[in-house]
Amino acid sequence: MSNKPKKDQKHKMGYLGAYTADNIESLKIQAKSGGIREYFIEGAAEDRAVDCSHRREGILFGCVHWGRKRSVAQFFVIRANYGGKDVFVATPLPLDPDRHIDGKGIFKEPRFGDESAKRLLDDLVRINPENRLELELIWAAYEKRSRT
Repeated sequence: MSNKPKKDQKHKMGYLGAYTADNIESLKIQAKSGGIREYFIEGAAEDRAVDCSHRREGILFGCVHWGRKRSVAQFFVIRANYGGKDVFVATPLPLDPDRHIDGKGIFKEPRFGDESAKRLLDDLVRINPENRLELELIWAAYEKRSRT
């Protein structure tokens, strides 16, 4: 079985650490100074950061966790990034895996399809109307590029 994602599984959820005041403040500062360039990947003894800024195939969402253990934690989506547009939302959205990421786990199968990505953006807009234009521009840029 191939580890490559299915062609329609273009979008990805990245993990940005714990939902703590210090971490959120640090992420906000990074977002204001040109974008968050790192995502934390689970798996090593310590989480390690990797540069995902070059990613072009789909929208890259960012989430944080609330709770002591990630395996039982609630995850919140706080960011969307695509085509040079980087949006850090004011109100984190509780992640609903069935609705937002094709029912997959964040760490095992983090890629998901267009319908889930659109629902995720729509839900982010619903609770972050101040980010409506920026989030709609992300979807428009993705659709334009995916048609070419």
